[in-house]
Amino acid sequence: MKRPLVMYIMLCGLVAGLAAAAPLAMAQPAPRAQPAPRARPAPRAQVRRYTLAQLEQLVRKHSPAVLAARAKVKSAQVALLKAKLLWVPAAKMTLSFAPAPRVKCTVPEAFRDVQMTSGSQSLYDLMNADREKYCLGTDTSDDVRDFIKNYDPTSYWFRFEASLIQPLYTFGKIRNAKRLAQKGVAAQRLRVRMARHEAVRDVRRAYFGLKLARELLFEIDEGWKYLRKAQKRIDKQLAADSDDVDTVDKYRLELLVVEVKDQVLQLQRAERLALAALRALIGRRVPKNLDVDKAPLTRVKAQVKSLKHYLALAGHNRPELRLLRVAIGASKAVVSLRKSMFAPDLAFVLKIRATASSSKDDPQSAYARDALHGTGVYLGLALRWNLDFHFKYAALSKAQSELLAVRHLRERATLGVELQIEKAHDELVTAGKRLTLLQRARKTARKWLITMSQRHDLGTADTKKLTDAVKAYFQTQLKVHRAVYELNLAAVELSRAVGVDVTKSWSRKKRK
Repeated sequence: MKRPLVMYIMLCGLVAGLAAAAPLAMAQPAPRAQPAPRARPAPRAQVRRYTLAQLEQLVRKHSPAVLAARAKVKSAQVALLKAKLLWVPAAKMTLSFAPAPRVKCTVPEAFRDVQMTSGSQSLYDLMNADREKYCLGTDTSDDVRDFIKNYDPTSYWFRFEASLIQPLYTFGKIRNAKRLAQKGVAAQRLRVRMARHEAVRDVRRAYFGLKLARELLFEIDEGWKYLRKAQKRIDKQLAADSDDVDTVDKYRLELLVVEVKDQVLQLQRAERLALAALRALIGRRVPKNLDVDKAPLTRVKAQVKSLKHYLALAGHNRPELRLLRVAIGASKAVVSLRKSMFAPDLAFVLKIRATASSSKDDPQSAYARDALHGTGVYLGLALRWNLDFHFKYAALSKAQSELLAVRHLRERATLGVELQIEKAHDELVTAGKRLTLLQRARKTARKWLITMSQRHDLGTADTKKLTDAVKAYFQTQLKVHRAVYELNLAAVELSRAVGVDVTKSWSRKKRK
């Protein structure tokens, strides 16, 4: 009966360790992945397995967050194009059509009594014969009552107007507008990089979380067959009325089976959530039946360097810090733009106007105000100046205040990033040291277990000492898995904090 008892004790130790390990696998926002070679139901369709590098490539390409950031880059590029086109002449055209009265030029009636010296024709007749040239009045006025009185449905009025304004010098308005738009494009591109880093970070966390859950399930599968054998032997010995076991041993074993099954259910739930997290991160274009590779959960190869080295890396590569530098440049461009608003705009102006109507008389005098006929061309320089300086001063003060706020925000963000890097660096260093210690402890615990097992077989050690050795070994084994997981997460977080990968290898070969 010693062999079943040993396996019973081993499973007790395994469950005790799993009780602490399972909540960790469930608590992460995106559990990590690794399919362990244990007996599982056959999949409905062929599983497509991806390495971590392949998952990162998928999420960089298809992540909804990354795609949204890319779309905003295009929007910023359109704004930049608009700023560059401010030098293009601004053209405007207006076509007008309306009913109009028929207007006839008139000559003063007093001219009828004036006789020409060279004939019998009066001055009135002479001028009336060429009344468009000598037009001194009209047979109607611009009064509304005369318009209604003389309204003719067949009479119309048509006007074409076109203007073109070519900026020549704007005192820095266009230059600063382009600078501001360029900073906007740079900012959106950095946001794309931020979205990629966030997506890759989340995928790595989900990947390693799934690996941890499956590693723990693998450990359970390794010892599950011994638990079944122990159940059969206890049932057989109880049926034979053996003195080596009693019903209490059976009850303990049944309770152990329930506890193990409970842990399996929790770990399987964590496994499903991890896969769901991977699908959600990649987007709707996620491959069907996606799963991860069969490589075991192993520590990443991260050569830990000094904190100063990582702080320097973050200063050049962390997109958030670069984004703040761009934001300061954009705020300076806004201040310069607001200052240039106090100055006028010098422009070349061209205006064309053509008017026609059904009224036949068209006065020829340049001094006659005729709104129904005529053409005009205006060409020259213009100085446009909005004199609302009080509003411009308020806008300038606001821009200067925002520039100061962005500078303080940059200082705050820099300190926060430094703290984040220091925390991630310390976690990586601590996780590496813990893993080394636990690996040594696992070797010691294994030696202890072998020694106690041999002594127990010889009858020189009691069951309690063997139980302590078994529990210590399995708890240490589970702590090693958790330490590997925590070290990998620390490397992931440090890579995100720095802006570049701190390791070149994130996974190992598959488990055979």
